[in-house]
Amino acid sequence: MKERLSTFINDERGRFGVKELAITVGAIVVIGAIVTWLAGGQLADWVTDVWDAVWTWIQDTFMT
Repeated sequence: MKERLSTFINDERGRFGVKELAITVGAIVVIGAIVTWLAGGQLADWVTDVWDAVWTWIQDTFMT
């Protein structure tokens, strides 16, 4: 495995192959999908849930 990785790294001379481009495009699509999903309201819901949990804990712990 180590020898194969070393051979692969040494073989790369700045050229872009189909596999490299496909991996890059795939990564960009996945990241874009995650960002779109989070921007669609999921992130705001998470922040609200966490804040409510923390505020409830503060009230129960320090204000009783």
